[in-house]
Amino acid sequence: MSIALILKAGEGSIFPNHAKTSDKDPLFLGWMEFPLDEQKKNSLRLDVAVWRKSNGGKDFYSLSIGGIPATLFKEEKQDRPESCPDYAGSFGFGREMRIAGWRKKTKEGDNPYISISVVEKKAAANSEPAQAPAAAKEQKAPPRQPAPSQEATGHPGFDFI
Repeated sequence: MSIALILKAGEGSIFPNHAKTSDKDPLFLGWMEFPLDEQKKNSLRLDVAVWRKSNGGKDFYSLSIGGIPATLFKEEKQDRPESCPDYAGSFGFGREMRIAGWRKKTKEGDNPYISISVVEKKAAANSEPAQAPAAAKEQKAPPRQPAPSQEATGHPGFDFI
């Protein structure tokens, strides 16, 4: 028996993985929620793990969202509205959806994270510049652990923190 779900949009957050013990461990961990009905009463929550990769000298984030692949590339912010995402890329096995990420800080202001949003490519192309998801404006972070240096986290050049 199999179950087929059509994912049209989702929101979530990823936080630095301060419990990282190996170079193979993800840099960031988090979650995404995909509504399963129009009223958004039911949703599918998927775990997110993020690694830093490089392809031809261009660094990017490689994500696994419940086993579904995604990529995020850093966006240049020159002459762009503040509401534009800091990161953008593709989501899905056929890269049929768009994913965007915004750097944020928790309500306490001391824990940085990335708010992520997934939409259909058609919806992304026809809409105004992407806005940060309303549900992910300010998140409660996992318990704070001492933050390692940028070199230790393995994401220099991404100015995440």
